[in-house]
Amino acid sequence: MQKTNSLRPYPTALLNPRSDPTFKALFTQNTPKSNDALRDFIATMIGEPVQTVALLPNEPPVKMQSDKQMAFDVHCVLASGEPVEIEMQGHDKEHFYSGRAEAHAARLLAHATRKGSLWKDISKVYQISVLNFTYDSGDKSAFSWYTMRKKTGGRNEDEQGLTLKQRLNVIYLELPKIRKLAKRPAETLTKIERWGIFLAYADNPEMQDYLRGITMMEESIMNANNVLEEISVDEANWYLQNAYDDWERDQLSFKNYLAELEANIKQLQHDVEQKQRDVKQQQHDVEQQQREVEQQQRNVQQQQRDVQQQQRDVEQQQRDVEQKQRDVEQKQRDVQQQQQKLAQAEQELVSDGEHQRAVAIAQNLIRNGKLSTAEIADITQLSAEEVQQLQKNHR
Repeated sequence: MQKTNSLRPYPTALLNPRSDPTFKALFTQNTPKSNDALRDFIATMIGEPVQTVALLPNEPPVKMQSDKQMAFDVHCVLASGEPVEIEMQGHDKEHFYSGRAEAHAARLLAHATRKGSLWKDISKVYQISVLNFTYDSGDKSAFSWYTMRKKTGGRNEDEQGLTLKQRLNVIYLELPKIRKLAKRPAETLTKIERWGIFLAYADNPEMQDYLRGITMMEESIMNANNVLEEISVDEANWYLQNAYDDWERDQLSFKNYLAELEANIKQLQHDVEQKQRDVKQQQHDVEQQQREVEQQQRNVQQQQRDVQQQQRDVEQQQRDVEQKQRDVEQKQRDVQQQQQKLAQAEQELVSDGEHQRAVAIAQNLIRNGKLSTAEIADITQLSAEEVQQLQKNHR
């Protein structure tokens, strides 16, 4: 009975070699073709002939349960005893894949260093990563080899300084840069670039004619393609690839969600901090306004005190004016009194002069002896007593 729910999209569809489980299955089948593909791929990447490759358990032993596991790495050892770890990486997880690669290579080196062995006998280790993302956008080359090297200037990464013993080696093949070479004649590509083209497009039906030109030139890549065709028939491999890809998408979505959540939290923290700064600024403004209001109140109070002082000064001036008016009035009264006294004195002087003239006339009339006392008093307006007294004085 023909299957109606096959996971394979169409009868000739090939698995995606950039998916971790498919990548591992491609190089770890217990067949001559798979072994040849693995041996040739490693030889191409490290630039040295590889006679035999022995697959090891997926992970070197870990010392702690928390040590990271990489279930889909290809872990093997060359005839020379040099460990090789091969990994397909679809995303730059946490944007720190370089640190991950260094850690893996360091762990390989630690496990390759046996207790009691001489330092000169320590094997080289190779951590090979096929990257389905661009790692170094500043370098057009798709192939990169990293080892420990002295920075001759102390800081400049571009300067070439003395290397150590090159026991620790990290190798990258960036597929996005390889894709830019697509459609170029196969004979113009390097062997590394041909392997890259195969891994980038093996599952693409539109690129099969182009890939046949490459596989005709490279027997080992043809073997890899044959292995891919064989494992693509097995529904279990499609199930594993789909499940892994779904998990990868979920992980990516979850990481994107976490990244978005972290960004939102940072934005919220930034907004809270901004609001706190705004509140502090508002508090500062309010305090400044309060200080200004208090200063204005003090100014108003000072002005009120100045006005009150001016009022007191005006009242004092009014009192001074009133006192001066009283003094002037008193002086006026004094002057009037003095004037009255002078007038009285003048009157008295006038009266005394008239009285003296009257006395002189009376004395002359008495000396004549012809008039009586009454007649003399009537003529001089003197009293009879004054006339009599003058008469007595005359005798």
